[in-house]
Amino acid sequence: MRIHILRHGPATPREEVGVGQDRDRALTPEGLRKTRQAARGMRALGIAVETVLTSPLVRARQTADIAALELGLPPSAVVETPVLEPGAPPTEVVRELARLATAGAGSVLLVGHEPGLSRLAAFLLTGDPSGLRLTLKKAALCLVECDPAELQDGGALGFLLQPAQLRAAAD
Repeated sequence: MRIHILRHGPATPREEVGVGQDRDRALTPEGLRKTRQAARGMRALGIAVETVLTSPLVRARQTADIAALELGLPPSAVVETPVLEPGAPPTEVVRELARLATAGAGSVLLVGHEPGLSRLAAFLLTGDPSGLRLTLKKAALCLVECDPAELQDGGALGFLLQPAQLRAAAD
C-alpha cells in the first residue's frame, strides 16, 4: 500500500482566531496559492491515489479538496475522518488503513496536522511514534510504502518532499 501523507497548507494563525475556534481556521490566500502549487507538483510527479482521507478541520479539508481536484479525483473520493484530527493516536489511522487495504485500496492520501502526521509516519516505519524524527512543513508530502499485512513497523520511506520541492515540480 502506498500511503501519501500531506500536511495541510498555511492557515490563519491561531492568535487571529477566537478561543475554541481552532477547528475553523482556514487556509490563508497565500496558503491556498501554495497548496494549489504543491498539488500541481504532486500531479506533475505522477502521484495517483484512489482515496483521500482528511481531518475534518477546515484547513485540512480545504487542502484535501485542492489535492483531489489537482489529482483528477471526484469530490466523493475525499472522506473526512476523526482519526486524522489533532491528538488522534496513530493506531486509529492504521486501523482505517487496514480497512481500506482489505477493500482493495492500493494508494491513499492522508491529510492532517502536525505533530500527528510525523508521528504516524514514524509509527508506520518503525512501530514507534517517536522512533524517527521527521519534519513535515505546511503542504509537505511524505510517502510510506507498506505491505498491507504489515502496516505497523513494516514500511519503507519512499520520499519526503517539502513544499518548495513540490511547488518546483509544478513549474
